Amino acid sequence: MDKEHGRYHEYSRTENQRSAIVMKNEKGFYVILCKNGLRVETRLCYDHSETWAERVAENYVDGILNI
Repeated sequence: MDKEHGRYHEYSRTENQRSAIVMKNEKGFYVILCKNGLRVETRLCYDHSETWAERVAENYVDGILNI
């Protein structure tokens, strides 16, 4: 059974001070992107899967996705 709402996954890289949290609400998945502990963007992934949201988070912490 799937989780309903809330925090699903967390990603971080200490070397670049980036972190990302994959969340889900009634509309679907979204990713909170942070740098130095501060939120820089919330990326909505409502039309995509959990895997898509995880890749957004991974790409951000790995420095592929830059804000």
